[in-house]
Order: sequence, then C-alpha cells, then structure tokens
Amino acid sequence: MYGPVIQGKLVLLRPPRSEDAEAMIAWFEDMEVTRYIAVRNPPNLDFEKEWLDKMARDPNSVFWVIEHDGHAVAPKRRPGTRSSVAGARKRSWTASGSMRS
Repeated sequence: MYGPVIQGKLVLLRPPRSEDAEAMIAWFEDMEVTRYIAVRNPPNLDFEKEWLDKMARDPNSVFWVIEHDGHAVAPKRRPGTRSSVAGARKRSWTASGSMRS
C-alpha cells in the first residue's frame, strides 16, 4: 500500500504517481541505486507502472516516493515491512543523486 503524505524540512514523502514511473526507470542507470537490488536493467514503462500498481495493492508493505524541490528523487519502503508481491524488486533502501536515505 502507499503511505500517507509526510512533509519534512527538506523532503516530502508521498504516494507514487503514475508519472513517477518514467523517473523511476532512469534511477536504474545509477550504479549506486542498483548496487543493492536484484534488478540491474531498467524496466520498460509498462512494467514499472504495473510494479507501482502491485505495490499499491500489497497490504504487507508501505511505499512512498521521496520528493525534493518538486522532483521525485527516490523510492522508500517503510522499514520492517515486506512485500508479498511475487518478484517484487527490493530497491527501496537507496536514494539516487545527492539525496541519501
């Protein structure tokens, strides 16, 4: 499921939007992002949107997008939750760019 909106001093945690899928694909080009996950190659846009839909329906996981200056900069799963979605990518512990979670 998606988490609620949480506003911090520097970032906003918010539910992902469909338009975030394209930015999320680009994160796979960053070796720092893909270093700790099983998926190495960027998925296509339809696959990414399907994955976001699965995360939204997964009752065992809480998922956000980290937004900074109006741009999605990283995905984030609440610590201690797990995904029951078969084949779900575990990529929610590393942020891209200059932001680090």
